[in-house]
Amino acid sequence: MAPAEHSKSPNRVGECNAAWFRTWQSEPRQRRGVCVSTLRRYAIGLLAAGGFLQSLAALAVDRKDQVIFELPKALEDPPNFNWYFRAPNGEARRENGALEAMWEPLFLFNYQTGKLDPWLADSLTLNFKANSADPDVWTLNLRHDVKWSDGTPFTAEDVVFTATMVLKFDLPALEAVTFRAQVDHVTLVDNWTVTFTLRKPNPRFGLENFGAPMFGSFLIVPKHIWEPQNFKSTEDVRNFKFSNPIGTGPYKFENAATTVAESTSASTAAGSPVLTFGNTTGISNGMTAVDVTSPNAILNGSMVQSVTATTVTLNSAVRTTVGSGDLVHFVSRTTSVTWTRDDNWWGAKVDPATHKPVFKALPGPLQLVWQVESSPIDSTTHLIANDIDAARPYSFADFTDAKSQNAKIVGWDSALPLAWNDPCARQIEINTQPPTNQAFIDPIFRKRYQMASPADPALSIAKVRQAISYLIDRAKVAHDAYSDTTKPSKTMFAEYGAMKPFVDAVVNANFGLEAIADPAQADSLLNQAGFTKNAADHYYHDAAGAILSATLRVNSSVATDVAAANALGAQLNAAGVKIAVESIPKNEFWGHVVPTGDYQMIYGWMSCGSVGEPYTSMSRYSADNIAALGYRSPGLNNTGRWDTPGEENYSAIVAAFGKQASVDPTQVVQAYKYLHDEMPFIPVVQSPTIVPFNTTYWIGWPTRGGDTVPMTGWESTLRLLFELKKAN
Repeated sequence: MAPAEHSKSPNRVGECNAAWFRTWQSEPRQRRGVCVSTLRRYAIGLLAAGGFLQSLAALAVDRKDQVIFELPKALEDPPNFNWYFRAPNGEARRENGALEAMWEPLFLFNYQTGKLDPWLADSLTLNFKANSADPDVWTLNLRHDVKWSDGTPFTAEDVVFTATMVLKFDLPALEAVTFRAQVDHVTLVDNWTVTFTLRKPNPRFGLENFGAPMFGSFLIVPKHIWEPQNFKSTEDVRNFKFSNPIGTGPYKFENAATTVAESTSASTAAGSPVLTFGNTTGISNGMTAVDVTSPNAILNGSMVQSVTATTVTLNSAVRTTVGSGDLVHFVSRTTSVTWTRDDNWWGAKVDPATHKPVFKALPGPLQLVWQVESSPIDSTTHLIANDIDAARPYSFADFTDAKSQNAKIVGWDSALPLAWNDPCARQIEINTQPPTNQAFIDPIFRKRYQMASPADPALSIAKVRQAISYLIDRAKVAHDAYSDTTKPSKTMFAEYGAMKPFVDAVVNANFGLEAIADPAQADSLLNQAGFTKNAADHYYHDAAGAILSATLRVNSSVATDVAAANALGAQLNAAGVKIAVESIPKNEFWGHVVPTGDYQMIYGWMSCGSVGEPYTSMSRYSADNIAALGYRSPGLNNTGRWDTPGEENYSAIVAAFGKQASVDPTQVVQAYKYLHDEMPFIPVVQSPTIVPFNTTYWIGWPTRGGDTVPMTGWESTLRLLFELKKAN
């Protein structure tokens, strides 16, 4: 289209992004041609400006063959698929479909069985020497038929290359840090076999590194692409963007789409940062300007700083004159990433002997899109309109509102509690240390704090902590704060199928928690601890007349946590314990309050960790994790500073079964007795996550009792992709 033609319409927003692609089949032919022309010119302009050309292949896929996942956070621009480093501003680097569809793990954790289901690997065997100080040696056996999406065989050399690189360089991704802390060296045995020699015995090595029980696992990179980069330093690895990524998964990278606004400029002299237009509809701050007509006029990377009805001010002056009638594109950040099914995926190859796929049949969707929704309102609007298939986690109110407008929207369960249990069950953490007037300078916040350890020494008394637990009506907290989308916790553990033997054992030993309050039992315990209820103010007082009181701190950024803390405060105040609820900004809550023990009580999730075995959560309260008040607890463990002879006994039992490849529930009961008797923390409710799915185009979404989980930003989504079937 010539510049003269644009003078009739001085501004047009080209919706040439994933949302536009989805309407391709239903749009008028004239609009299709205009937008394709826009994309082509945009590509030419970007090439001239040093950018990259986007693929148009996505235009050929019908909406009913796509699955569109919401991404509630910004995408990196341009995308960077080097998973060893975080994006500079917290943007999505892996959870844009790369983690879920392009990469594949060695194993996938099964939440029902607690086992590692083989994927790229067949087995991981522990060669454990009983009563030996020698490090563990684990043997990994790979499948023999896996290929990267470019056809190169996936072998043990890829695993050894990846592991060696992680051991050599200080790569900051959590999975790399975990692996480096545990592994001493790795050995190539043959094309399909690798051994890992650990620094010290760890029977959970496979689960902690290769199982993806939460978010992701240690991913293997293609040696034939990464090795030629000849990395000499950590910074060299950081600078490799892996911008044309390949994986072994069933989907291949197609494109990263952006939104384009375009206008015809009036004359702008060289050296001025202000461009003048007939109108500026669709142009917004942060967009990048590209002069398509005169590619050298605008500096590469010039961004919009401000917009009026007729002018756009850039963050840098134009290089040469922008001529009257020049076509200028304003490009947003990346708004979606598209992945196309690889019909040559290794797992779907037919075995000539069985006439069946060697691993799995191809997943149904021809294309997957991870699309940024900038706000909860955008999310619900597009979910209701069938423009996305899987949304971000919703509140109960937002979920019920969306479902009332579109009956095709479903959740984890059709009845209450309809939420999936997040791995991090909610609880009250109690500072068990006696009072102190210690003041100190926090080294992170560089701020002087006066320690807020228990104002009343009562919280250091086990019977008082037990009594507080008995005063809590967990079922009412679930109702008042979570609209009955969750259920009361029986123990410290998240209640998955794999955890059921341990939860049941604790409950059967009478160490479990009741859903409703028991004021009589609480009153008895408080009387034994020297507290009686005052008839005048209805609060418990000690012998000196002091009211039993505490402040309950909570992370202000989580609305349901604040609601739960307020519900708990109301219950305990009504029952006779004076509680003040204090909301703390997120950064200060996690950056200072929790790790230094600067609290009397907090509402949070400090037992988080165990999803298939009990050790991970229980070890968080071991003696090894005790730090003095004011000093940071390692790994945010035992932040309440539980430090008694009972805790030492507890730690010894946990340490003993922590060395075992499997744990007998009776061992858990032996340790849990000390948690029950001393109550260093109080489990309250399971942590509900409501993820809505739209069944207009696809069914087979995660439901209660199935093997998939509804966390579509996690690696476990890979399992879900094979469960999806067309609705019609």
